[in-house]
Amino acid sequence: MSSSSSPQPDLSASTIFKEGHTAVITGASSGIGRATALYCVSKGMHVWMVDIDEEELVIAKELASSKTKAAEDAAAAASAKIEIRTVDVSDIKQMESLAKEVF
Repeated sequence: MSSSSSPQPDLSASTIFKEGHTAVITGASSGIGRATALYCVSKGMHVWMVDIDEEELVIAKELASSKTKAAEDAAAAASAKIEIRTVDVSDIKQMESLAKEVF
């Protein structure tokens, strides 16, 4: 009996974090969420920074915008787009609204 397995997708960072790709990052105003958003911006991605704390999101966006100038690949980072949205991820209606906006 032969088993047929489908090829596994390439989930390496070089294929996921690419210029022009879109990322929706929750918890983007601090910690791992902010670090992930900054990394995605440095790769030239369209980044949706999402958090419940609007004040901190604005600060995080300013930081992300300033990091584009110092990025390793400045040309890619310059093409990044940054959106911020205040969303309570525990509220399904807010999440559905965000999904409609993003996709």
